[in-house]
Amino acid sequence: GQIRLERYLGRQQDSKNRPGSIGVPEDPRNQPRPRKTLFFPTLDLAYVKRVKDAAGCTVNDAIFTVWAGAVRRYCEARGSDFSKPVTLRALLSVALPRLFEADHDPQDKLLNSFYFVSVPFDASSPDVLARLKGNKSNLDVVKKTTLALAAKFLANHVGNYLPLAVQQETMADLVGRHSVVFSNLPGPKTEFKLFGQQVRAIQGVFYNIVPQFIGLSVGNRIFMNFTADPNVVDGLGEEFVNCFTAELEEMGRAVGVEGSCLWTE
Repeated sequence: GQIRLERYLGRQQDSKNRPGSIGVPEDPRNQPRPRKTLFFPTLDLAYVKRVKDAAGCTVNDAIFTVWAGAVRRYCEARGSDFSKPVTLRALLSVALPRLFEADHDPQDKLLNSFYFVSVPFDASSPDVLARLKGNKSNLDVVKKTTLALAAKFLANHVGNYLPLAVQQETMADLVGRHSVVFSNLPGPKTEFKLFGQQVRAIQGVFYNIVPQFIGLSVGNRIFMNFTADPNVVDGLGEEFVNCFTAELEEMGRAVGVEGSCLWTE
């Protein structure tokens, strides 16, 4: 479903005219903004796995790094200078095992248990392998520490006890300090049918306050999209897709993997 800006920042439509309501001060952040979703061409998961095996990393390390490199290419084409370190941060969704009682209904386990962890992007390193090394190191901190567990504790045992205004301001500050919400998820390992029909493509689209990237693998394919405010992300379209695929194939060549990263029947 669509999570609207008002839900986080407490915007009240015509709040002054509703009895018993509390007016919210005018704030530019409270105004709903347009969103545009850019759908990427389908990627070949087998290609990405060859790259990650040759590079000694995970699929997520590779996609995370390619995203950073694509942002760099896109910004450089618009005159940005990366000769000095650039600060980019992602809110990374991290899934944790969901625990159930022994007698829990086995048909009632389709539940999420994921939390957001702040992870810096390395877009400043001068070449793709250096960026991969830096981003793998950043992601290893999440894998090898208790950051995700700490985020779970704060979300489940602290956040709900804070005053609503503090919750709203904390969420606004947290999201506002990040460049993108990044989700790269493994889906079914084989092709599947829905209502008796073969599923040819699947996308998860989420309208967030800041840009949102979602990747989802099904079988041997990766489906991806990027949702952002077109008034903020200038020229959101094919150019950015080309930056992404060019960066991925450059990473492939750097580790000795040739060919196209795009899926073909």
